Amino acid sequence: MKKITKFLMLSTLDLLIGMIFILTLSKIVNYDIWWHLKTGELICNKLAIPKIDPYSFTALGKGWIAHEWLSEVIFYSLYQSFGLNFLIYFKALLIAITFLLLGQLLLREGLNFLSVLGLVGLAVIISSNSFIIRPHIFSLLFFLLYLSKLEEFKHLYLLPLLMIIWVNVHGGFVIGLMTSGAYLVATTISYLLYKEKESLLKLKKLAIITLLTTLACLANPWGPKMLIFPFQLVSTSLSHIAEWQSPNFHVHPYYEFGIFLAIGALVLRKGRLHLPYLLLFMLFLHFSLQSVRHLSLFAVSMVLFVGDSLKRFTTPRLERMTHFERLFSSHFLLTLVLVGVGLVYLLPGHNGKGILDLDPGYDAKKYPVKAVEFLRESNLKDERIFNLYHWGGYLIFNLYPKHKVFIDGRIDMYGEEIFKEFQKVYKAHDGWREVLKKYKVKVVLIDRKAPLAAVLKETSDWSEIFSDEDSIIFKLEEK
Repeated sequence: MKKITKFLMLSTLDLLIGMIFILTLSKIVNYDIWWHLKTGELICNKLAIPKIDPYSFTALGKGWIAHEWLSEVIFYSLYQSFGLNFLIYFKALLIAITFLLLGQLLLREGLNFLSVLGLVGLAVIISSNSFIIRPHIFSLLFFLLYLSKLEEFKHLYLLPLLMIIWVNVHGGFVIGLMTSGAYLVATTISYLLYKEKESLLKLKKLAIITLLTTLACLANPWGPKMLIFPFQLVSTSLSHIAEWQSPNFHVHPYYEFGIFLAIGALVLRKGRLHLPYLLLFMLFLHFSLQSVRHLSLFAVSMVLFVGDSLKRFTTPRLERMTHFERLFSSHFLLTLVLVGVGLVYLLPGHNGKGILDLDPGYDAKKYPVKAVEFLRESNLKDERIFNLYHWGGYLIFNLYPKHKVFIDGRIDMYGEEIFKEFQKVYKAHDGWREVLKKYKVKVVLIDRKAPLAAVLKETSDWSEIFSDEDSIIFKLEEK
């Protein structure tokens, strides 16, 4: 019997990992991965982290906190060794492990098959907009690792060690501090309300671990500056960037459903609240209402909070199951979750297309591929390029150091003033000529539908030197 149960456990676990792995295979469509790869290449070749912007002429000499440097080294090393597709497979594996950890946390609550099935599936759907190759995928994984250790309340010494890695892969390391802080506050409240000796012991351990975790944040190339950098980024005006905008409930209906589900769970629950889950849910609900970027954090905290409430109503409880049922169900039901989500996402009717792509690569329609090939083969020297904001990373990857860009996705480094200058030129507003003269721009690469494209076509001192169905290049005529 033990051999059979072990076989079932391993088989269903493999199927779980395989299913979510396949579900998250998709072509590269995000714009920032390209400058991340180029930065990883620079670091690996020079064995030094860039402290000043190397890619643009608008921010020439400006300091740059390349806070995701370790992610960039990992991405570039994988790309260099195994190719672009391997990055996509790597991303899919990280996401699979992340939701496996979430499922295990829910199982630890003692939920039955249907409860875990629905909750993990809901979390996957709400988080799906985050399933792209960028350093933030590490933060969701580390968030689940932190939750797992804090819930077990074992091996807490691992949290500061994990933080040393986290602070160097993504600015989301502050999530770890918030998570430790939430457990510290919750335990303090519990002790003050119930005067339990166990709470006092936990409180002391959590206080020490939170302090050590905070100190571990200093283990980065910028030291204490990194503690305030994420907050400086959030305080920057980012309303023009889609992922920093508030979620549209028409586009994200499952997000709205998750909010109402949590409210219902709060109203109907019985017994004492699990305060850490409540605090984290409230925190990430607040963040998610401000930015689509935080939907995955909301999804995880929401399903954990709802799961804690549901365990009062679901039967049979995990501890009432037989040994066979416990081993089998702990992986099999999570496999069913991914099968269910897979049916939603692989059916053509979902958002107009399925996401399954066994030979992903990147979506060439998203980038000025032919225009870049033209610039590579042209006799243009080191001309400065005014470029579309979204295309900056792709140009950096393919044309640096021959050509430098006007702007790219590192808006935290450029600042609001340079972005406003980009908008003024792109939209051909009053003063666009002055901006191009200020930066001595002689080449313009934009999309064909840009207002600037229509203006330059009618301007005598700019000539069209390339165009295709998506992009167009203009060159300033020498006088």
